[in-house]
Amino acid sequence: MHNLDDSSRRLIGQAERLLGGGYLEEEVIQGAARSIPDIAPNVISWLHHFRSEQDWRRLEKFSEVARVLHPEGLGAILCDVLDSDSDGVLKEDLIEILGEIEYSEAVPVIEKVLRDSVLSDAPYYLLCVKCIHSLGRIGTAAARDVLHQFVDSAWPDQIRWHSAVELEIEEELGFDEDEMLG
Repeated sequence: MHNLDDSSRRLIGQAERLLGGGYLEEEVIQGAARSIPDIAPNVISWLHHFRSEQDWRRLEKFSEVARVLHPEGLGAILCDVLDSDSDGVLKEDLIEILGEIEYSEAVPVIEKVLRDSVLSDAPYYLLCVKCIHSLGRIGTAAARDVLHQFVDSAWPDQIRWHSAVELEIEEELGFDEDEMLG
C-alpha cells in the first residue's frame, strides 16, 4: 500500500485483525475503535487511499466501520466511489450506508445508479430496491421528487411499487401488496 506511511499501514493491519472477516457487527466495530482510538480520525483518509488503489474489499469493510463511527466526509467519499462507476465495487452496501446516514447530497448519485441499473438488475432489482429505500430514508424534497419519477408506468412494476411504498402512495396507485410480494 503505497502513499500510506508505516504507522497508517500498521493501524490498518491492527484494525483488520480486530474486525475479523465477514459481516461486521456494530459491537465489534465499536470495540475495535475503543482498542485503537486512531481508527476514527483516520478512517476517511484510509477510504480515500483504498479508492485511489481500487482496493474495493477494504473500502467496503472500512465504509462499514465509518458508518458506525460517523466521521465527517463519509458521504462525500462514498458518492465519489459510486459516481466513478468503477468495476468491482459492491454498490448495494455503499448505497445503503448513504441512506442510513441520510446524506442528502447523495440524491443525484443514487438516482444515476438507479437509472443505470434497471436493465442489468432485472428481474429481482436488488440494487434498485436499495437505491429506492435509501432515497426514502434520505427523505428530502429532492429524494421524493426522484421517487415520484419512478412511479411512472414506464418503469417495471417492482420499481414502481417500491417507489410508491416509500412515498406511501401504493394503494392510491392500485398496487396489490400480495401480488407484488408473491
